[in-house]
Amino acid sequence: MKFRSSYKIIVIIVSAYMLLAIVWWTVLLLQQNDMILDLSTELRQKAGILVGFDEAKSERQYRMIYSESIVFGLALLTGMYLLYRSYKKELLIQTNKSNFLLSITHELKTPITAIKLFLQTVNKRMKGDPSLSNINDQALAETDRLENIINKLLTANKLETAFDYVKEALDPNHIISQRIDQFLWRKKDMQISYESTDDAIIFFDQSAFTSIVDNLIENAYKYSSDRKQLNIKRWSEQSYTFISFNDLGVGIPDSEKRQVFQKFYRIGDEETRNSKGTGLGLYIVKQFVDHHKANIKIKDNHPSGSQFILQIKKHET
Repeated sequence: MKFRSSYKIIVIIVSAYMLLAIVWWTVLLLQQNDMILDLSTELRQKAGILVGFDEAKSERQYRMIYSESIVFGLALLTGMYLLYRSYKKELLIQTNKSNFLLSITHELKTPITAIKLFLQTVNKRMKGDPSLSNINDQALAETDRLENIINKLLTANKLETAFDYVKEALDPNHIISQRIDQFLWRKKDMQISYESTDDAIIFFDQSAFTSIVDNLIENAYKYSSDRKQLNIKRWSEQSYTFISFNDLGVGIPDSEKRQVFQKFYRIGDEETRNSKGTGLGLYIVKQFVDHHKANIKIKDNHPSGSQFILQIKKHET
């Protein structure tokens, strides 16, 4: 919404400036034409030459100046109108796409929740049959993945419209530990360690901070090959708390470190990529970080992988 308002203001200012510029140059040309006419008339009078021809020529110049000014003004207004109409049309398309996305994702959440509940109930009654229990576990895992995709689509869409931020004092240590336990309960093949030398609180939206942690953990898991290992560290420097997520995955090329935060951007070729995803996780992380005036950097980890380093200002109590 802020972007749309800023766009309208910029268009109005530019249009007004260009119209005023046309008017100003028209006035200057008219003044110059008058000066030339007066000077020419004075010279001809001194020479005893009739001035009728110069007056007729001056009139033609007046008409030319006025007509060209009107043409330029109309061309400018027409161009601005066509540009604004194109913008409004594009905005309507984007709004319809956003509404459709919201509608379809909300419609999908209900049956997925029901299916997940059904599978969990069935799973409790299949403990005696390992083969059926394994099939059910795989179905639950795919349901979780689909639910995660839908949640990311909803979050990304809300970020572009009106995400409802509720900032409060949070304990990062508690939330990070909680999200690690939650992730390891679903992914048994992942190893995650957490070290903290800082117990300061931050002023942050809880759902946003939770989403940041979840997405960075999931990103480390997704882009790890055989060594699915993540080391999370937290420390303090002056009035800031730093949290690093250090994985041993495939790493990110320097040329793509900035691009990974773009919406729908994914590293590599879609046809040869092994990891699954939507390209929304890191985009959501960056949007939440920017909104809270925090910072996130990407560095190479050693011997392999990446470091995502969060820098958040401490909350002064």
